[in-house]
Amino acid sequence: MPNVLAVKASVTKQKVASLKAQEDGDKYAKLPNAGIPEVGVQYDFGANPTEAEKYFGAEVVMRLLNFAISHPIQSKIRDGLIAGVSEGKSVGEVVKAIQASLFANGKNVWIPGTASPRMSAVEKEKVRLNKIDDPAKKAAEIAALKALIASME
Repeated sequence: MPNVLAVKASVTKQKVASLKAQEDGDKYAKLPNAGIPEVGVQYDFGANPTEAEKYFGAEVVMRLLNFAISHPIQSKIRDGLIAGVSEGKSVGEVVKAIQASLFANGKNVWIPGTASPRMSAVEKEKVRLNKIDDPAKKAAEIAALKALIASME
């Protein structure tokens, strides 16, 4: 079963400006300064990994799979480093925690594409406020939010 999808791309005005600014930029002189709008082409990815392997070969499928999965892992590493180091933990401690949250005891703990539901801004603010240990500081933050909400009504 084919799985023909539209693949879309454009050329932004920033990309055009970057190309024209290159040493050999003359060859890009005919590109419009405003960029090129989004266009799409059809491409058959295969209906499942087995079919994709028949189309592209196992090596290509695995290389692209590794590439695709590494991006969300890199994001989790960055987020974990920022959160842990900003809390005063050492990079070594943070890396151990990140590792344990992704792959531990020879098994994947985290599965890409299974993100938890996104929180609203209000839910995020509730989590942030609940992390404040100092009751006076927490009360001041809540009062400031109430004042902000009142000024918006």
